[in-house]
Amino acid sequence: MFRAAAVALAFSLPLLAAVPASARRIVVVPGPGTPLQDGIDAALPGDTVRVGEGTYFESITIDKPLKVYGRKAVIDAGCAVLTAVQVAADAVTLRTLEVRGGNFYGVDATGRDRTVIDRVKVAPTCVGVEYGINVFQGTNMRIRGNVIEDPNGFGDAGIYIGGTPPDADLRIERNVLNAPNDRGIIVEDSLDTPGKPIGVRVRKNEITGAGVGIFVFGSNGVEILSNVVTAGTAAGIELTPNSNGNRLTGNRLVGNTPDVVDAGTGNCWRHNVYTTGGPVPEC
Repeated sequence: MFRAAAVALAFSLPLLAAVPASARRIVVVPGPGTPLQDGIDAALPGDTVRVGEGTYFESITIDKPLKVYGRKAVIDAGCAVLTAVQVAADAVTLRTLEVRGGNFYGVDATGRDRTVIDRVKVAPTCVGVEYGINVFQGTNMRIRGNVIEDPNGFGDAGIYIGGTPPDADLRIERNVLNAPNDRGIIVEDSLDTPGKPIGVRVRKNEITGAGVGIFVFGSNGVEILSNVVTAGTAAGIELTPNSNGNRLTGNRLVGNTPDVVDAGTGNCWRHNVYTTGGPVPEC
């Protein structure tokens, strides 16, 4: 059994060393086998796994509350696995890594709570991958500052938010998406609780060259604020007939085909910039 120590424990296979149990940080460096997953497996809940510079040719599963971060570190899972990075525990932070591979998900955080995915670059190399970052039935999450770009694009969306329960607190903020996706960001089947703070906020994202930039399906009470959507081959922002009472403020939609499609009811548009689409009810 490998335990973290008060000083950093470096993982470089084939040599691993067991050290006292008081450690709070594990340092992983590239090597043969699965050094990053080995470091995660050796960590205790609440530890930090610091990923050293280089490329890790493996997929990983984070199955306990950890902070996993790196600088100039690449996880290249290849195309034989479903998911490059699987977040399988609550209270996980994934930060400043590059993720490649996975034939369906780049990063999957289904059903998670208190999750942060921050400044991660998702650039799958697998043709036909469906999602860059998948957040299904998430509760309290921050998806922020990520870069999602790939000339192959994604089959469905760069970022997928779906099945969000009432009283959740999701923030999808300051992400940059540049890939020929079917959709840039999807918010699907997410319902806010009237009279309580907004549950899903999509704010200050930049989306270029997608199909639909931001696609809201069957979702009520979503805030869509200060996003920039350009050069889409379909709508910049589209709300389906069963998406009602959403707030759309200060978005810039330029050069999409069209910029706006709003088939819902009671959606509030205010101070947006767009050239095509409508009728758009101002409020």
